[in-house]
Amino acid sequence: MGIFDKLRSSLSTGKLKKEQIERLRESIWNALSDGRITDQELQYINSFYLESELSQEDFNNLRTEIFVQVIKQAIADRRVVESELNSIEHLIDRLEISPDLKAWAQGQIQYYSMFALIESGAPLPQGSPNGLILQKGEICHVSLPAVLVEERVVSRNYQGASRGVSLRLVKGVSFRVGQQRGQMVAQSGIVPISDGYFVITNKRLVFSGDRKSVTTPIVNLVDLHVFADGINYSVTTRQKPVIIRLPVPEEAELCALIITRLINEG
Repeated sequence: MGIFDKLRSSLSTGKLKKEQIERLRESIWNALSDGRITDQELQYINSFYLESELSQEDFNNLRTEIFVQVIKQAIADRRVVESELNSIEHLIDRLEISPDLKAWAQGQIQYYSMFALIESGAPLPQGSPNGLILQKGEICHVSLPAVLVEERVVSRNYQGASRGVSLRLVKGVSFRVGQQRGQMVAQSGIVPISDGYFVITNKRLVFSGDRKSVTTPIVNLVDLHVFADGINYSVTTRQKPVIIRLPVPEEAELCALIITRLINEG
């Protein structure tokens, strides 16, 4: 009796396919337990599929589902080390992952693999400085589209003014009760100032913009703060902090890691 004969005799086609998908899913996950699929494991998986009632689309969907979960598990701690990268490349080959899904995976892990490399002490990345002329001996580590923003007063209004109540005491003399002068209240907000590129080199941080540019030697940095959508840093030569907004959340962490390395190695 074949591998599915007993199941075929006791289950409807829909229930049979569901059972086969669950068994195939379990087989693939068991094979992935050590991060690699051996030839023997791959042969069993493929034979199981060929003898089942599953279509090619069913098999592809299952492999896609499992691969996506593998990627999500790999990036859960926001770091992807070299051994994880090797396992992912191995699975792409063994599970015959489509080019589109492979591109998606690379997009998911690219920042987290860079984070791991930077923290490991590997050489910092190098890039081309958009619109910036490098000084002698200067190396560009990253150049990212960014927006320079500043905290500015966006509105002013009076608050707290009151006319009070007048009580006449004698003819020609009155006394005002509860009179209060109004006061000007300013409301501040973060305002975009200039669009451009944020460039980190081994010597300085540069925002090169269409309306305003800011250059900061790394030795003049006082502090650095990282946010979900950007960074800000204080400088000994500026009264206000420099605030850089970045379109991709991971880019803020990337910049902070590079700047930290440069300070520690400076």
